Amino acid sequence: MTRERLRLYALIDRHLRASEIAIDRLHMLNGSNPELRRLARRLHQMALRTTPVEPISNAINPAKAG
Repeated sequence: MTRERLRLYALIDRHLRASEIAIDRLHMLNGSNPELRRLARRLHQMALRTTPVEPISNAINPAKAG
């Protein structure tokens, strides 16, 4: 399973690097604010989905954690 996770991470990393370059190029173009806003919204939603979530019991009572 670890090998598959590493492959997926490498794939995502390559795509994010390509996306970063494209966003930088789009940022240099005049009048691209609506597209940049849409991309920012989607990236924000993705960032929320990728944030690790701690178990609720640890968040409520940190003394019980580990």
